[in-house]
Amino acid sequence: VKPRAQGDALLIVFVRAGYMAAGNSTAYIPQVTTYVKAVDYATSAVLYEESFSYGYTTEQSQSVHFDADARYRFANIEVLTADAECARQAWYDGVDLIAAQVATDLRKNP
Repeated sequence: VKPRAQGDALLIVFVRAGYMAAGNSTAYIPQVTTYVKAVDYATSAVLYEESFSYGYTTEQSQSVHFDADARYRFANIEVLTADAECARQAWYDGVDLIAAQVATDLRKNP
């Protein structure tokens, strides 16, 4: 089923954000994972497709990765929840970095 919008391309974006710790004795690190796909509206051809991660990631990840600033590492869940504003800002920073990279990529491949 085709969307009812008009235009040259459809940009599909999935974003997931949270905090992850590798174990009980490790810091909580922000995680933003994003999948971006641009599809030609007329032909359904894939024009762009990439996965991104920010902060916590795994060695197996195939995504373009951005490290989170060290100030967004929280020793435990109590420290994380005590500073909700800082924790939220980490997600904003991650989304901003990923959005800037997508914009750069799309400008290279109009």
